[in-house]
Amino acid sequence: MSDYVVRELLPEDFLEAIELSLKSFGISAFESIESNEKLWLKLFNNNLAKFITAEKNRKLIGVVGLFLFDKVATVGNMCVLQKYRRKGVGTAIFKVLMEKAKKLEYETIELYASEYGEPLYKKFGFQGEHYIAKYQLLTNKTTLKGFSNNIKVLNELPEWLIYLDKQAFGSNRAKYLQIKMELGAKLIVFDDKGYGLCSDGRIGPIIAQDIETAINIIKKSILLGANHLITSKYNSLSRALSDQIKLDIGKSKPDLKMYYGKKLTQDLGYVYAVSSFAKG
Repeated sequence: MSDYVVRELLPEDFLEAIELSLKSFGISAFESIESNEKLWLKLFNNNLAKFITAEKNRKLIGVVGLFLFDKVATVGNMCVLQKYRRKGVGTAIFKVLMEKAKKLEYETIELYASEYGEPLYKKFGFQGEHYIAKYQLLTNKTTLKGFSNNIKVLNELPEWLIYLDKQAFGSNRAKYLQIKMELGAKLIVFDDKGYGLCSDGRIGPIIAQDIETAINIIKKSILLGANHLITSKYNSLSRALSDQIKLDIGKSKPDLKMYYGKKLTQDLGYVYAVSSFAKG
């Protein structure tokens, strides 16, 4: 018998769970604990997220989230404290999460797997698609030039944006995007060709019909405070951004996007950055 308990995470546990998650991933500069807690609460209260945790001696030792869009569920923040790894904790909480997703009849389950998590997900039947990584945006704001005046910052989601996002990701995420804006994310749009969300120093997602549109959105986001993005399009972005902006991967390692169940109909040619790691 295990000496820990697996259960659903309650809102009063969110702060401890987020601190556990950031500690497990070694993240500090790029994430705000307070803004993450607000997002988790908003998503949970709008039935867009559920969380599972492992608890020992009234302390959380592992956590995983399930973020819900239409018939697509995305696994995020899958983590276990270092001293409890390789003891079955991750498998236990992930098993409960998968059972919940299947019970809710989600057709597709997606995630971004770290090199340590990938073997676990393969055991559960997940298949790999492509790799993403986190990159720093290296530039001096005062040297930025040459981007279009057609860039705007909006307070509402236009219909074309919702349609474009659904084409790119294969599910309707309008409610999630609206919640991000309610919590302070700035919506940057370029005509009706693309958009980006800028918050907490990150620009993402960026969904655009072409590379020029994506670059204009990135330049505007830098002026609004963005300093990093998460993308699988590093080579095309790197060549097109010119000497004004460089993408630096640093010590970040790529993560593998994986899926379980029905493969979504997506147009990944529109995706120039994603909104978060959602990995484990």
